[in-house]
Amino acid sequence: MKKLLDIKIITIIVLVIVIFFMGKCNRDSVNKNKVKVNGQTYTIIKHTTDTLIIPQIKTVYKQGKTIYKETPIYIELPAKIDTNQVLKDYYSQNVYKDTLKLSENLGYVSVTDTISRNLILGRTWNSHINKIVIKDSIFLKEDPKTQFFIGGNVGYNTNPKSLIIGPTIGIKTKKERFINIGVGLGTNNNFYYQGGIYIKIGNNGIK
Repeated sequence: MKKLLDIKIITIIVLVIVIFFMGKCNRDSVNKNKVKVNGQTYTIIKHTTDTLIIPQIKTVYKQGKTIYKETPIYIELPAKIDTNQVLKDYYSQNVYKDTLKLSENLGYVSVTDTISRNLILGRTWNSHINKIVIKDSIFLKEDPKTQFFIGGNVGYNTNPKSLIIGPTIGIKTKKERFINIGVGLGTNNNFYYQGGIYIKIGNNGIK
């Protein structure tokens, strides 16, 4: 009975040491490349920022009668007037074009007016505006978790000859180290203890 109690005490002490060791490793592994999403911790593996320019093109036509006109200002006429030239200019259609370029490569706005008989017959304006969209992408990888396993082991001791059976507790740390602690009882009524730590070799698994 006392022997069984000693086994339990030793097992508890070893587990406390292992858990303390894992906690320290986990605290040391915290860095600025961690983010939390819905309470889950992730590691930032890539952060990219792309600037996209999306052209926004629009054309609008307005009839002259819908364009605001101020009260005309009359001026004194010269003594000699070329009536034919005046009538020719009056009935002709003149087209005026102007383009306003926006700063910082945002695009341009162009205006075309058609004028005849001192009236604006129509106006067309075209806008070519570059919509700037900044695409911010963050690629995350879920952080590994500490995992616990429970199982059993079977062994054989040659001296003295004895079949050993007992439980085993396994712990996989966030750094992918595997620690196991086990206790076994032989058919010779002796207790046996075992423990180990395994370190992952390489990142490629077997397919």
